[in-house]
Amino acid sequence: KTSINRTKTFFIRRSGLFATLLLLASIACIPGLRKLNTDPSLFDFFTVGSDLRNGLEYIDANGGSSPLDLVVRDAAGDRLDTNKNYKRLWELQTAMENEPNVGSILSLPVLMAEGKRAPLAFFLNWESLLKWMEKPEFGRIAKSFITDDHVSGRFLIRMKETARTGSRKETVEDLKQIVIEHGFIPEMIGGLYLLQGELSKLVSSSLVFGLGRLIFAFIIIALIVSRSIKTSLAMVLSLCVVPLCVFGVAGYLRIPIDIISAPAVNVAIGMGIDSMIHIVSAVRRRRKKGLDEKTCWIQARARLWQPVFSSMLIICAGFAIFTLSAFPPTQRFGSEIVFGTILASLSALFVLPVLATIYSRKK
Repeated sequence: KTSINRTKTFFIRRSGLFATLLLLASIACIPGLRKLNTDPSLFDFFTVGSDLRNGLEYIDANGGSSPLDLVVRDAAGDRLDTNKNYKRLWELQTAMENEPNVGSILSLPVLMAEGKRAPLAFFLNWESLLKWMEKPEFGRIAKSFITDDHVSGRFLIRMKETARTGSRKETVEDLKQIVIEHGFIPEMIGGLYLLQGELSKLVSSSLVFGLGRLIFAFIIIALIVSRSIKTSLAMVLSLCVVPLCVFGVAGYLRIPIDIISAPAVNVAIGMGIDSMIHIVSAVRRRRKKGLDEKTCWIQARARLWQPVFSSMLIICAGFAIFTLSAFPPTQRFGSEIVFGTILASLSALFVLPVLATIYSRKK
């Protein structure tokens, strides 16, 4: 009995304080969402000081580490094997090389200039020279950089990761704009660099729409379980503490959110949903006995705080193993689940009861 009384006293005296701290922390984390890094550098996938990361950093500093393919054609539809377009292609290459995110570029004008260095090559025009370089004895090198009709040319670009300030998608759009400004049309674009940019875009959209759909589904579940709009709203607001704090802290600390670590919040939210359903069900059972609102929540928390914390410790202990991984995204995945699960449990035990009984207290 003494233990039960102490537990009840703890929840009565400390629940408001803990709930206030969690809500204030959630509000303080909102600005951090704008700093969230969903387009991490290639280096963020490897441990600092590892041989692989050191090698990538060396390659990146000496020409770039992420390949990007860009195929262009003249805006007027002219062939590229002319003196006029040769000079324009060089101007385009120089403009792209001046971009801080661009490392080295291997392109059609570079190939044409190298071919012109061959003995007696000055007797040939550009069309004939490229046709010679399309032959097997020259490794058909020209076929890798210009189409058979000599209308489209390829730029093989190595992009830098250390110099990048914006997102990859923004960088690619800047390069496309440079191509257009020099009178060419970016016909095709692809490569690992663009693929990483597309993945980061998918991660960002999944955080917004995925969590949105999850919360919407939880609203329906909350209405079914609680049969009260006020309690359902309290459950949803309490649940929002988890993603706000996890992503807000990640934004402030510049912790990358990649395709591997992004689902961690969903796992933590699932733990919070489970705890809230059990607590609200316990409150409903006590309401049927004729108890007042405050007493229902106090008894429900006093009855379920041990199962909730036990479940939290089991989940945290299990996923904490991921923090021992040598792969940084897996480490971040485990850390975010542990942090989110702790927040979900505290929110279910403190924030939810306080929000659900605000009106009752005022009354």
